[in-house]
Amino acid sequence: MKIIKSFPGDNNFHLFEKVSELIYDASVLHLKRAESNPKTYLRQCYVALDNEIPIARLSLYINPFLTYNGKRTACFGAYECIENQEVSEELIRFATNDAKVFGAEFLIGPMNGSTWENYRFSLDHHFPNFFLEPYHHVYYNEQLLKSNFEIIGSYFSLRDTDVVFKLPDVTAKKEYFEKLGIRFEQAELSNFENTLSDIHALNEISFRTNFLYTPILKEDFIAKYQNA
Repeated sequence: MKIIKSFPGDNNFHLFEKVSELIYDASVLHLKRAESNPKTYLRQCYVALDNEIPIARLSLYINPFLTYNGKRTACFGAYECIENQEVSEELIRFATNDAKVFGAEFLIGPMNGSTWENYRFSLDHHFPNFFLEPYHHVYYNEQLLKSNFEIIGSYFSLRDTDVVFKLPDVTAKKEYFEKLGIRFEQAELSNFENTLSDIHALNEISFRTNFLYTPILKEDFIAKYQNA
């Protein structure tokens, strides 16, 4: 086995992209193709090869705004690996060594550069994948834990099977916020870029206290959701 470095646009980057095709069943590949591998803060991509066949990959991100416990922190994303602990540990070791070279004292993953992109692992696949949740092999959790990673954040998704629209409650809430000076406007789909610009400003205020929050450029936010 050997590990090579790559980057979008390199001649060998097709090996990075091919990993998912080789380790996932065709029935779920559409979930993997929907995931993004953003270039913002992307520093390096790694691919593990076995007899020139790609069997694992990850991307290293150096986000200058990302800190953990007050220390400079790198993150890795786009993680995919066959069910082999040795391969996983060697791949992570490569990324860890480079993260140290770039001055990082912590390495967090999975996170594709920031929490604006794909991050966290699911613990099971008991239900169909929720909107915007990552899809991956569940054994990835064990691979990272055995590589001395620790869980630093937990999340949950809620499935509501009794969704009822209660107009009086909604109206009361609307009136409450209007008394506070908050104005509600319909999104202008004909000028959606301006609407996204306003949403970006609101999100920066709303999310800035979130765990591992880092800002996102308005241009990147608009590009991300323009065609969503």
